Amino acid sequence: MSKASPSRGLLAAALSAGVVTLGAFGGVASAQSEDATPLNGTDVNVESIPSQMQVAIERDLGISAEAYAEQATAAGNASNTSARLAGELGDSFGGSWFNSETNKLHVKVTDNAAAQVAVDLGAEVEVGGVSLAQLDAASAELAGWASGQGGLVAGVSVDVQSSSVVVTLGNGEEAAALEGALPDVGVDVTTKQETAERRLVDINGGDGYFTGNQAEDDIVGVCSFGFPAYNASGNPIYLTAGHCYGDEDFSVAYREIPGEQPTLPLERLGDFDVVSFGENNTDYATINVTGDNIAPAVNTWDDNATTITGVVEPIEGMEVCKSGRTTQYTCGEITHAATTWEGVNDGQGNLVDIDGFEHSACTEGGDSGGAIVAGSLAVGITSAAAGNADGGCEITDGQGNPIDPISLGVSLTENVLPHLDGVAVLSEVNAPVIETPEDGQRIGEDEQVIAGTANPFATVSLQINDQAAEVTADEDGAWEIRPDSALPVGEYSVTASQTLTVGGETWTSEETSLSFFVAPAAPAITEPADGTESDNATPTVSGTAQAGATVTVSVDEETAGETEADAEGNWTLDVTEELAPGTHTITAVQVIEGSESAPATVTYIVLDDQGEIPPPTTPPGDGEEGANPPGADAPEQDDEDDLADTGANFILPLIIIGGVALAGGTFMVLKFRRRNASGTDGVA
Repeated sequence: MSKASPSRGLLAAALSAGVVTLGAFGGVASAQSEDATPLNGTDVNVESIPSQMQVAIERDLGISAEAYAEQATAAGNASNTSARLAGELGDSFGGSWFNSETNKLHVKVTDNAAAQVAVDLGAEVEVGGVSLAQLDAASAELAGWASGQGGLVAGVSVDVQSSSVVVTLGNGEEAAALEGALPDVGVDVTTKQETAERRLVDINGGDGYFTGNQAEDDIVGVCSFGFPAYNASGNPIYLTAGHCYGDEDFSVAYREIPGEQPTLPLERLGDFDVVSFGENNTDYATINVTGDNIAPAVNTWDDNATTITGVVEPIEGMEVCKSGRTTQYTCGEITHAATTWEGVNDGQGNLVDIDGFEHSACTEGGDSGGAIVAGSLAVGITSAAAGNADGGCEITDGQGNPIDPISLGVSLTENVLPHLDGVAVLSEVNAPVIETPEDGQRIGEDEQVIAGTANPFATVSLQINDQAAEVTADEDGAWEIRPDSALPVGEYSVTASQTLTVGGETWTSEETSLSFFVAPAAPAITEPADGTESDNATPTVSGTAQAGATVTVSVDEETAGETEADAEGNWTLDVTEELAPGTHTITAVQVIEGSESAPATVTYIVLDDQGEIPPPTTPPGDGEEGANPPGADAPEQDDEDDLADTGANFILPLIIIGGVALAGGTFMVLKFRRRNASGTDGVA
């Protein structure tokens, strides 16, 4: 069939940002759907892993950089699939974890119907336990109880693998006695005890940024930058830890020159803007950048930078690497994706609670605020760690046995970005993703919308046949455009690219393209209703269509029969072949004057002999939702006037990892504080 071009006279669209566009489509930014494909996919290439991270991967994880790149890609896919399942399954979702031995997503669900949904997305599935919502509620209740125990409780974490909540008790008999005083929260609760003190990881001296005053004559700390970011106006921002902020008199970030003691005048990087530490169990801050040059990258230890290709949620079992000016790259495994650390020592005699995720990468003083990544995927920023009396990572459990390092990161997707108004991590600018319609898809006359994802706040430019349109993505990167009037039946091609400007830098992506066909509207299936559960293995399917249209009904992509809509548009067809117990997809299309419509679909579930939904019949997959999503490829010094030393005695000419790359030089930020009167460490 020949292409049908939209009439030029129909085009006149206005964008939500007030930008007038040409073409038959009006652009509007919209909320991202739960199953939206992330723009910057989870592909991690070994070429994107810097040499110093490769050393840490081989040392700490015992695998090659090539194996880690494959694993990080699978973990990113698993994280995105898990987030999708959490939204789709609701109270039937029991949590998930990533198996780094098999590179597979493992999901817990509470019923067989939910299990089938998870299996269809390629996950390994276990039916049983309680919902994640119940675990989260129980964890929150226990965290509230723990806050009143005078610092005897070190933390409360959700353990999805055991469908339980873990309460970590502090050192000593008084803390151990709390094991018998735990409140009943309706789920299984286990306890453990550790001797290490959980504290923020401060540092004095070394590479990073200083926190100082406006007069540039006094500094109170040094931290690590986490990730480059920006707001809706395109202003460059750095993300870091909230505890790196001094106070209203010490609110300026200055560049620390590698290998040099600070001398006046200091090079001003920017000012702290939004700061949250301890409020609602948070630990994050933004620094408004004075200059314009910023890049979507994290510094390495070899004068280079690695590009950030996406942002993912932490998931239990994901192996991550953290960067910091003290310990450089260290790697470990996320042991709890949701935890609350209770009574963390802020180095000033105060105890604060912090929400985040727990991992086993070594973290020492001065690493605070630094980036935590899975390959080239941004995961979180460093907040705190459990350390020994010397601030090191060699710690023991309640019986004095050595255990893996315990560190706390704050999740970008859970603990940072949701609290910031219109702030996004700066990542690689790739071709936008067109999610709807799919390439080659037939859409109904009443389903005309083109939607997808891009970098947050980017301008997406589209060409639909011979007409142009523009739309601005929202803070989640979602965008969509709709025609001002219905497009005629016919074939259409779409080409899309995006442009993002942050500070003085502008990035324009490559193009992506697809074609779709506007078909007659889909018929309606009125019986059975979507999601019907029945013991009838030969259901009757009925609905409405255009009068006289031929309606074809299929079950699981196999034709079940044809019928004709009567003068009132009603049609009915009996499925004669018995359906096996389980979940089935019933589809109906109508043919009008030789043109086949878009499909209408419903889900129909046949119960087994016991009247139950049978367990999933499809073997578990790899948790990747089919093809990969598109995308880019220390000892302290005794002088309280001195900055505490966290071991940054190996300094590079350009600042360190965990930070961002700026034109003309790279630098990282870490958090430090002055040593307090008691001589103990403070925040990282």
